[in-house]
Amino acid sequence: MILKKQEILKNQNNPSLNTPDEIIGHNDDVHENESETYTQKEWLLENIPFISTPDTLLDKVYYYRWKNLLACLSKRKSDGKYEYCEASFGSGYHRYIDCAQGAHVRDARWARNTKYLNDYIDVTPINVDYWNYLLDSVYQKYLLDGDVENLKANYFKLVARFNYNYFKFDPDFGLYYMQNGTEGQEAGVNGFDKIERKMTYSASYTAVGSSLEALTDNEIRGAFWSAEGSGNDRDYVIIDAPIADFYATGLRLWYKTEAEELRVFYNDGGEWKPVENLAAAPWKYDKKMTEVTFTQVPTDKLKVEFKNPAGGYTALYELVVCYTFEPWGCGSFWEIIGGDESYRMNSNCFMAAAAYSMAKISSVIGRHWSDALYFNRRGDEIKTAIFEKLWDDDISFFVEITNIDKIKIKGKESNCYSAWSFNLAPDDARYAKAWDYIMREDTFLCPFGVTTLEKENPHYMQPFGHGCLWNGPVWPYTYSLILLGMANLLHDYKNHSVSKADYFELIKRYCLCHFDSGSTDDFAVREDHHPEENRWIAPNRDYNHSSFIDNILNGLLGIRPTAAGLTVDPIVPDEWDFFCVEDVRWQGRDVTVLYDKTGEKYGKGKGLTVYINGVPTAHSDKLEKLFIEK
Repeated sequence: MILKKQEILKNQNNPSLNTPDEIIGHNDDVHENESETYTQKEWLLENIPFISTPDTLLDKVYYYRWKNLLACLSKRKSDGKYEYCEASFGSGYHRYIDCAQGAHVRDARWARNTKYLNDYIDVTPINVDYWNYLLDSVYQKYLLDGDVENLKANYFKLVARFNYNYFKFDPDFGLYYMQNGTEGQEAGVNGFDKIERKMTYSASYTAVGSSLEALTDNEIRGAFWSAEGSGNDRDYVIIDAPIADFYATGLRLWYKTEAEELRVFYNDGGEWKPVENLAAAPWKYDKKMTEVTFTQVPTDKLKVEFKNPAGGYTALYELVVCYTFEPWGCGSFWEIIGGDESYRMNSNCFMAAAAYSMAKISSVIGRHWSDALYFNRRGDEIKTAIFEKLWDDDISFFVEITNIDKIKIKGKESNCYSAWSFNLAPDDARYAKAWDYIMREDTFLCPFGVTTLEKENPHYMQPFGHGCLWNGPVWPYTYSLILLGMANLLHDYKNHSVSKADYFELIKRYCLCHFDSGSTDDFAVREDHHPEENRWIAPNRDYNHSSFIDNILNGLLGIRPTAAGLTVDPIVPDEWDFFCVEDVRWQGRDVTVLYDKTGEKYGKGKGLTVYINGVPTAHSDKLEKLFIEK
């Protein structure tokens, strides 16, 4: 034993790691913990790989993420099997949700006791609510633990899981189509773009036919507004929108400053007629300072006229159609959440990766060669269509395309890096240009990592009354996939401009996201983080919706099990003098990876050494790739 594990846990400045009365699972309607006796500390000591690096913040976040993963592990009352929930008990989402299953398996596969994860795969249903990358992660789990029996036991379920969404496959286009929301990426650029494409407005202070961006942007833009306002005593907005197409129950307008007087007109056969008594109107007019709401709007056309305050002006801050709805019951809400059904990068990459993984699984368990042939062919078909249909040479990036009218959705979205998360992209300089944007502050890079939407897009950080925004905030879900792709790029590709320093910079910024809002010592991970400010946007604490453990062990420290053996290929910063990983369980063997630049840190010689069951098995005097045969 090299690392002092008890001392490491004690020194993490994370008191909840050492709370003796917290045990696996929670009592609720679905789960129970009555037979569990482990404390968190005991479970961690027995199950996790321990690390020590020169970066103390990275180490602290690493152990926090193990604690969080454990807090989301619960035993089912129905059959006594374990599953990973979406968040810790009491957070509001303590239940099984399949959206982040791929991330759960990626991280949990490093636990030494495989029972928990085997149970999770055993009980996962065939039907899914979200597109995810579970099947690829199941194969990655096998590479680490070598559990063929679990693959055999679940093979037909995995096949059914692969085929479940086939009704969303377009054989003519060669890709699957879906809404953003079913991919987990709610309120993305597609939804905002859809509203902009499908409604028009006129206003006295802007040119007729101007983009809806003028009214929906989160900032007042000089192209549309001036400090002096329109110069008119009164201004108006005419909404000429297919409200019925959005199942609208209402209309809401936000003002930058309160209007002194408001008049509303409805369109009757082409003639504007005033609503004489707003209080008695059937559409339930409601005015709250800088917000005006109409419900049960009886027409597709509405004119709102307002008087500007003396010496000032009323600038519309935001115009929203059909945001007034019965909670979760109106289709209009999902127009923003999901947008048009479209061919998207993430989900199609998930499906291509799933096909290739199923081909490998079928071979591992000895299925007839036709199974592997079928899955490899499906993977090739999907991958080919991804690069033929979704790659855009004009922007050197991937695009999203609507499935009905084949419109390209404007805006680079960082989920497109999933082509590298699963090694689908060719090692070609043409596609590697996409990575030129990753470290650019005018595109994706922000103080807390990588934005979900490029900053120059007009819908970037556009407000919406929903906590899960994918139009700019930093999402650990996507962030961890980007880091996975970037690690694959550094490990497996030659054509790219990304460096180890870039990769570690993103690791550091990812670590900064792991604190409660405004804190520097209270660990937390939630759904989406503000890109520029130290605060989370969504409220759910300890949210099990991303990976981190795998990004460190498999990515940064380079412990990469393959079909042929174990590759150790660290991509740590050049200035690191040491690191150690202990208690990795690889196919029944204990693995320790130790790097000591001078030999003085651990007293076991200088360089990189891999120990198998305590025996030095591979060594180099410098940091370079090592390989141990299976």
